[in-house]
Amino acid sequence: MHINREHVLSAFDRYTSAYDVTDVKVKPKIDHTYIVAEHNVDRNHSKTPADYIIGHIGFIYGLVYRQSFIEVRQQGYLDEMLDFKSDVEDTREKFKMIKETINKYIDRHIESI
Repeated sequence: MHINREHVLSAFDRYTSAYDVTDVKVKPKIDHTYIVAEHNVDRNHSKTPADYIIGHIGFIYGLVYRQSFIEVRQQGYLDEMLDFKSDVEDTREKFKMIKETINKYIDRHIESI
């Protein structure tokens, strides 16, 4: 399966530049503890760009096959979302925890399957 990296990154750039995403907090409606606990996020409560990005990141928990995890790693789109920039310390800390959790989750599935 081929994904046009330029198209995805362009769409991501348009989305994040359409909003001032650097100063938004992760809203309490999207509880980052779900994704850190390796559970999907209820995206119905998304309010901010950070909420939507967390919801997208959570799709990783729907992957099953080792090759899917390898493709995610190679394509780099997930890394783009995990490197979400924010001026708000709380949001940066939450994304740091999310990134660590997701990377360990992917590594575990690549190595163990």
